[in-house]
Amino acid sequence: MKRLLIVDDERDIVDLYSEFFKMVGISDITYASDGIEAFVLCTQHEYDIITLDHEMPFMKGADFLKAIRNKENKNTETTVMMISAFIPEIENSLKNYENTFFFDKPVDLEKLARYIKIIPDKKTEK
Repeated sequence: MKRLLIVDDERDIVDLYSEFFKMVGISDITYASDGIEAFVLCTQHEYDIITLDHEMPFMKGADFLKAIRNKENKNTETTVMMISAFIPEIENSLKNYENTFFFDKPVDLEKLARYIKIIPDKKTEK
């Protein structure tokens, strides 16, 4: 079963994504409302997928992505799906990170579902 971390400061968006991911078969869902909280979670747990907004308080999505790719944590290679209205502005500075996909808001949920289906599950934490 896939483990998912949703990183977004807007509760309505979190609720929408949660319902969507449950419909595509992901029920192990964790939430973080900013990049700092998400990074702490990433030092404690391994996820299969991280969805990420860019405009958040305390730590922007791009800074969180750089942190999990470059600092010690359990998700240095986890697939990240950045979903933001600011993709054209930030994609060039982040395009060298592997396992990172960019989706404009409003997100095409069918396209997102296709990506999710091809991401393999990681081994369960011990």
